[in-house]
Amino acid sequence: MIRAVIDTNILVSGSIKRGSPPARILQTGRKGKFIPVTSKSILNEVSRVFNYRKIKAKYHLKKKDIEELLFALYLGSDLTPDRLKVKVITQDPEDNKFISCTLEGHADYIVTGDEHLLKIKEHKGIKILTAYKFLKTIK
Repeated sequence: MIRAVIDTNILVSGSIKRGSPPARILQTGRKGKFIPVTSKSILNEVSRVFNYRKIKAKYHLKKKDIEELLFALYLGSDLTPDRLKVKVITQDPEDNKFISCTLEGHADYIVTGDEHLLKIKEHKGIKILTAYKFLKTIK
């Protein structure tokens, strides 16, 4: 079974923009077409983004909405121990958590819209794809 780490931008966008490629990825994961892999540090970043004032206001998110979204992400994912730390991306070291999670969780893909990750294209056999390319891959 395909295992994939989904970047924060895809998780947040997919949770609030119905019908978008990120939303279709989340639906596909819920249907069991692949195993989502995540870590506590990724979930913390997703929580922080959901709680940005402009995101909450634009999408009319209440604290309960955010808690439900995070709980669904937590329950629907294979959670890694979040112990491995790598230093692959120097331009934005925060992005390294996705590579660490992928290695630790034995995932096959990172799905992202982040240019620093996409620039790498592949790391130790892990393919780094956009939402659109990942959807084509798992069909």
